[in-house]
Amino acid sequence: MSKVGQELTLLAQKILEAESGKKVQGNLLDKGKITASEDGVLHLNPETSDSSMVAEGALLAQLYPSLEKEGKAKLTAYLSSKDVARIKVGDSVRYTTTHDAKNQLFLDSTITSIDATASKTEKGNFFKIEAETNLTSEQAEKLRYGVEGRLQMITGKKSYLRYYLDQFLNKE
Repeated sequence: MSKVGQELTLLAQKILEAESGKKVQGNLLDKGKITASEDGVLHLNPETSDSSMVAEGALLAQLYPSLEKEGKAKLTAYLSSKDVARIKVGDSVRYTTTHDAKNQLFLDSTITSIDATASKTEKGNFFKIEAETNLTSEQAEKLRYGVEGRLQMITGKKSYLRYYLDQFLNKE
């Protein structure tokens, strides 16, 4: 009988130790959990995603707003310095995705900003331009962050006759 009592107290101690260990693990899990205050698309930082330990304050991920909720998209393109003189804020542009020829996405946008200074690259000087577009729910569903594409600019809307008349008469 005394042996059974000793085993019972030993088992009770093991149960208490296991429960306290479970609480400690739960607290560690809660401390390691990061929750966002709003919904969106999570983009992990590739520099830290493979690391088992990171420095305090290091960027782990970014939360991008959901395109379906926003209903807008910002397009960024780089234009060579020789072509930037022909465009201005408010000009129309058309963005076309290039990842799937059958299901291409076309977005008509307007230029919202043009950088004042060029960025130097290996291939020359380029100006960063940004355009904003409103998205339908179908477009927002197909579009993803980071998708590359082709941007076509519409620099003027004149007929050939009007263009040549303006050139002949020195009108803008």
